[in-house]
Amino acid sequence: MSKLKFILPMIALSFFAMSIHDVLAGDDPVLLLEKSLPTQTGQKLRVDAFAGNVKITSWSKNEVEVKIYGNTECRDNMEFDINSDASGVKVNASKKTDVKNLRISALN
Repeated sequence: MSKLKFILPMIALSFFAMSIHDVLAGDDPVLLLEKSLPTQTGQKLRVDAFAGNVKITSWSKNEVEVKIYGNTECRDNMEFDINSDASGVKVNASKKTDVKNLRISALN
């Protein structure tokens, strides 16, 4: 864990969100989102996702570069959030909420 804290300022993160079906179908991933954030030694990197691949590469800059790749299905059905605070950088991938399927019940 201490190595990650030391290396974090020099990380380039590539997050691949795609499925085997999409690769076989020929729907090649494209860059969906790119964001660079400043960071410091000792900060943490947190990736919260239920699928996909994560590629981490070190470099000599005090920043994290996040690149999210995906196909059209990923673009249409996923939301990505990239933020930083005093503790580090967080990358979150989640399914978009389908408003048509939500049911709201009124309490009386």
